[in-house]
Amino acid sequence: MPDSRARATCAPTTRRPIADARLTELLGALLGGWDFASAVPRALDVAERDPLASGGWFTGDIVRGLMEVPGAFWARHPTLYARYQMVLRASAEARRTLPIEQRMQFWSPLADLPRDAAVEHPIDHQVHPRGST
Repeated sequence: MPDSRARATCAPTTRRPIADARLTELLGALLGGWDFASAVPRALDVAERDPLASGGWFTGDIVRGLMEVPGAFWARHPTLYARYQMVLRASAEARRTLPIEQRMQFWSPLADLPRDAAVEHPIDHQVHPRGST
């Protein structure tokens, strides 16, 4: 179950570049479809260092957020897609060491953030349609 603190901190009140975003904000950007061109490389950087990194929902939710990025984005960014594939492998291996309850949380629905409409970007307060780069 998502941590209510994560939801409460998804929309900061100040402008913050994606490079300085908290993991909660980064996860919100991935799930909300905000500025994938900035959010995806940053999320990959985080997940490459720690495949179990969390934005406050559950262990590994940053990688789970990357799994929600549309295929059209990956098709336009093959270098990022190659990194993503390596992160998926590392994440799967790291999750094997977790207790079964934590492993199963990885497959929990990520439904509390808007996905289909244009939404306010939590980092730079711009509006971006889902799937834009």
